[in-house]
Amino acid sequence: MNPIVGNNVGSDQGAIQAAFPGEYKGFAPIGRGSYAKVYRAEDNYGQTVAIKVIDVRNMQKEIIPYMQNEMKLLSESDNKNVIKLFKSHQSPDKLILVLEYCFLDVEFMVKRYYKGKLPDNLVIIILRQLANGLSYLHKNKIIHRDLKLENFAVQLTVEDQDALQKRNDLTVFERATYKLIDLGLAKKLGDLTAQTSTWAGTELNMAPEILNEEKYSFQADMYSLGVCLYYMVAGKYPYFDPTNRTPLQDLIKQENADLNLIPNIQLRSLIQKMLKFNPKQRLTFQELYQHEFLKYREGDLMNPLDLELDSNQVIYSQRIEDSTFEDVRTEQQLIQQYTTNQYRIDQQQTFEKKSDVKQDFSSSQQQQYCNFVQPDTEIQQYPIISSEYKNVFPNNTYDPIKKQNDQIMQLYHIKNQYAAIMKLADYLEQIIPIVKGTKLDFFTMESKFNMYIEYLRMVSKQLYLKLKQRFQFYQPSLGSFDRYQLLEKQVKQEDQIKFDNIKIKEGDSSGMISWFNKKVFKSIKCEPHDSLNFNQQYQQNNIELYKELLKMLQDTFYKYQDDSDPKLKRIKCLLYLSMINTARSRVLFQVELQNVDYKAEELLLTKARDEPDTLSEKVTSILAQYNLNYD
Repeated sequence: MNPIVGNNVGSDQGAIQAAFPGEYKGFAPIGRGSYAKVYRAEDNYGQTVAIKVIDVRNMQKEIIPYMQNEMKLLSESDNKNVIKLFKSHQSPDKLILVLEYCFLDVEFMVKRYYKGKLPDNLVIIILRQLANGLSYLHKNKIIHRDLKLENFAVQLTVEDQDALQKRNDLTVFERATYKLIDLGLAKKLGDLTAQTSTWAGTELNMAPEILNEEKYSFQADMYSLGVCLYYMVAGKYPYFDPTNRTPLQDLIKQENADLNLIPNIQLRSLIQKMLKFNPKQRLTFQELYQHEFLKYREGDLMNPLDLELDSNQVIYSQRIEDSTFEDVRTEQQLIQQYTTNQYRIDQQQTFEKKSDVKQDFSSSQQQQYCNFVQPDTEIQQYPIISSEYKNVFPNNTYDPIKKQNDQIMQLYHIKNQYAAIMKLADYLEQIIPIVKGTKLDFFTMESKFNMYIEYLRMVSKQLYLKLKQRFQFYQPSLGSFDRYQLLEKQVKQEDQIKFDNIKIKEGDSSGMISWFNKKVFKSIKCEPHDSLNFNQQYQQNNIELYKELLKMLQDTFYKYQDDSDPKLKRIKCLLYLSMINTARSRVLFQVELQNVDYKAEELLLTKARDEPDTLSEKVTSILAQYNLNYD
């Protein structure tokens, strides 16, 4: 029996209903702490939330400031990678927080689904999101002070929850959103150079300067982040003496963690720098943002996180002042300026339809996220709540019409479409000169590949124009205005240069034999970008191109007995890279939008771009993952 189930369920539910009459239903207990109980519930729009009920009567007075601290910070949070507080309510008996619902935490994910260790690519995905969440806190001069795996929540879509439970599909974790939770020990400082001395956190994850009761600053978060990354990769803490004979401070000072447990050299080097005993020698957040894991390379596929990480660098490159972000227009102003009543009505109807969808989880599957309180040393930041309770914190109302990232992902999806197609055209262009004069060359090879290149670039430009048109005005359902603004800047300024010299032709092309030999290439018709014919045409041409590449790849094995020739190896790599992007672009035309962080995949492709066998495995995995058939 779930330990939370008992006589208090009814009273907690009654308290929630009294605080928010008729707003929530379908209560299910999902976890508990010393003073807090957490329930999963559903609002009137079908949105699942986590409701945290804190019993004030049985709580030590010293812990109440932590609750106040958490409520205040979460109510101000506005970042995809920091848990959101939708509503709050205070009474003499209880504090009630309505929070984003997350399916589980990283600690449970590591132990339950990965047997204690995560693959490198997933660690990089999690690192990028945690860095973004921390940057948001640091921008607001907040140090977290309790970074640990159980304080990293994992948010999955309903579809991915179902895929995980029914098929044990672990790829859902590559699409998940990772959020910092439990800001009970977080503290606001004057700026990024300010220090504090409060002993706070979880010992095995604490920075040595906190353990030694010295003054510390934001570099303490860096150390704790390093401990978390080490644990995710190695399956254990970097410094831990089960006999308790050696103090943790002394173990940390020796800096002799077994780094050989981290196979990825780049990740190993990064973690080693994070775990430096001396904060002055430790990796800084500015240096972290210069690392390849976080930097976006031109031409890579991307998601909203890439541009956000890129913009975060300003946080660590200069001293943060209150005025730094004051000149940015607020999202509310933009909503008032651009939103029409009809748009809201349409969106409302959409969400009402969604509200009919229910989640049905068995009790054995309810090992969920619980934003537990960490009662530690007293902090003097906030006064203890008086006997006259007042709801002094913002009562943030969740607006389903402004659901974050769902529609802005469509913009990134279009950008990824033309990025993959442009990259494919570039690879084909590299193939032509290296194949000419070899055993793989044939009479119409150059003209045929040039025609594919021309076609691909025209399709890319058509998609680019489609995306550019979407920036006519901002709508609240697009999500974060910061992300919208960053993407608009890249599309209209940086990407514009790539497409200036590309002309879109229509009708028959003449003078190239291969053009007439291929039925699907008798005409290039870049029809209206949302037309079914346009998508079908690309799917058909994509299949034809893949077959051409596959035939040439097969010829590399049939026509060459000795495969040690470096030139042949390069040809194979280019063919595989072309096939990868051919499959990628086809996937981007036919699958539903997913919150995929392509960075880890791009890093692996960059590392393997000269290894034909590795690239071959990547082609196979894409075909299998998306059930692509090129017969």
